[in-house]
Amino acid sequence: MYHFFNLLNNAIEAADKTEKREIWVICRYAKDVIIVEIGNYYYNDKLDKNRLQTTKGEKEYHGWGMKNVEDSIRDCKGLMDIEIADDKFIVSITLKNEKEDNAG
Repeated sequence: MYHFFNLLNNAIEAADKTEKREIWVICRYAKDVIIVEIGNYYYNDKLDKNRLQTTKGEKEYHGWGMKNVEDSIRDCKGLMDIEIADDKFIVSITLKNEKEDNAG
């Protein structure tokens, strides 16, 4: 739950620095997968998907959240994708929907 909050908080903080103060959360459910997308508008002319950097001061104390989320998703055998296009930043998480069979 903490990781979901971290992604949501990041989206809110980033969108707050733009004129388009908007975020979105989309959840999709299928028989075997759950997909969660959290997106926001942003402004950072130096944003690079391969080297996400915190924009906060005291950088040694910030910027660990995305790495922690990614590690947790990987531990659950899920996938995390980051899309940066135009003025949008989108994190998509795909997890297996594994129901326990209590019938037998």
